[in-house]
Amino acid sequence: MMTEKSTSIEAPWYSYQGGAYHGTMPAYYDGTDFEWLERGRHLFPELSAEIGKLITENEKLLAPYFHEGLITKKGSWKGLSFILWDKMFPENGDRCPKTLAFLKSIPGLTSASLSVLDPQADILPHYGDTNTVIRAHLGLQIPDMLPNCGIEVNGIQRSWKASEWILFCDAHLHRAWNKTNARRYVLIIDVLHPEYSAQRKEICDNVRSLHSLQRLEKKLPFVLRLPGKIRGILRRALKYGIFAQ
Repeated sequence: MMTEKSTSIEAPWYSYQGGAYHGTMPAYYDGTDFEWLERGRHLFPELSAEIGKLITENEKLLAPYFHEGLITKKGSWKGLSFILWDKMFPENGDRCPKTLAFLKSIPGLTSASLSVLDPQADILPHYGDTNTVIRAHLGLQIPDMLPNCGIEVNGIQRSWKASEWILFCDAHLHRAWNKTNARRYVLIIDVLHPEYSAQRKEICDNVRSLHSLQRLEKKLPFVLRLPGKIRGILRRALKYGIFAQ
């Protein structure tokens, strides 16, 4: 991993503001400041076995990622959420108590989910929701390394490895691919930069409102054709619960 670190904190950026991210956050982080990384490596056999058992017994729990425009093969990118921007999914966490206990021990954790990428599938280049978090991938089941299976952030490619972490800023343009004949499984977590801790609720509310708007756009495609200002009003209405999606 790169050892690059951001030199200063910047204003929160959100993808709903439009345009590309051009901030100062590094593409990858080295993780030396995060003691929970080593605990995750130590607990890997238990976490991997528990999540693997969950999926083997409950395949139907995996839900296709709703933003179908980001994948090359319909239904090939699936996930299962434990925590999503501070919203808990107890029905999933209760099935994986060791995993949930580990996740709750991570300072600044805002989200955690299982990500599954099917064989011969690509996640197309896209910008993440915000620059305020460090995204971490823990390799669970990795069918191969580069060039057949990997991730690219801001033009720099990395291979996942079972039991190892990759930390990056997903506000940068990034993509992933699996050109093998087996599934790729990673545990994804988002950890809030400590400098943004006082803004935690606002950040989580903003991102959840974006996700609500995206679901509304899928349900009512005409919303995508509305002017940006109108869509912004809709997002804020969703944020404050003025109307239900």
